[in-house]
Amino acid sequence: VYLEALFAGAGVPATRMAEVGECLRRLHGERHLWGRLVPGTRETLERLRAGGLRLGVVSNSDGRVEEALVASNLRDCFDVVLDSALVGVEKPDPAIFRAALDALGVAPSDALYVGDLYEVDVLGARAAGMDAVLLVPDSPASGADCPRFQSLAELADDLLNGGRF
Repeated sequence: VYLEALFAGAGVPATRMAEVGECLRRLHGERHLWGRLVPGTRETLERLRAGGLRLGVVSNSDGRVEEALVASNLRDCFDVVLDSALVGVEKPDPAIFRAALDALGVAPSDALYVGDLYEVDVLGARAAGMDAVLLVPDSPASGADCPRFQSLAELADDLLNGGRF
């Protein structure tokens, strides 16, 4: 609905909206988050798993998160991958977080959600009973009432060295 309104406002004819939307989704998938892997990501995820942590992905996406993880050589680092387009529920709805917890066999009180958007990730995880932190490599998340980390490696160091943020 949002993209349809955006496309209409930009003058895209209704007959071409699906084509333009698919082009944007493809370009986003190629060039956005999964296309720019931070050096050391795989090693950090492997450290977390070696430390006994179970890892999962919960993403508001278009049904291709698993494919992107495979292409990035990260799929085997995760026990569970939930893509909102396939699950039918989007963050911040606590149901998608609970589905991940159920698939992992983890109680909310024993889980930590790592996100990059306060309103979607932190508030959604909290509504599901989880603790949450923000991963904000480019800027501090001003006003967010949760722990913030500049990198996944920094968070891993904290978790694996007995810290809890």
